[in-house]
Amino acid sequence: ATLDGARSTGGRREEQHGGCGLSAQKVAAGEGIGDGRRSDQQVLALLSNIESRETELIRKVQELAEGKAAQQDRLEEELVRLQTSSARMEERFRQRDLSELQRSNEGGADGGAL
Repeated sequence: ATLDGARSTGGRREEQHGGCGLSAQKVAAGEGIGDGRRSDQQVLALLSNIESRETELIRKVQELAEGKAAQQDRLEEELVRLQTSSARMEERFRQRDLSELQRSNEGGADGGAL
């Protein structure tokens, strides 16, 4: 049988400790209640605690996902910046190599004319 939507497993209801005056371990072990059954108040307190934990976990997952998305955006921006910088450097090296090649060709022609 179930109370207020709580489910039974093996004759014992699953619940979490809320504000009912028992420690979570005692409630989970069925201590503090003479016949090993949980009261409606305990069940509701435990369900409320589960829901609170679930809400907090969802919030934490969203926070982590947002942080990861922001990090990904920063990394993509850095990648574009590095690619642009690399392309500029490659162009400078090309220009330098071209200038050196032109000087060596001019120098080689002058050197042969002496």
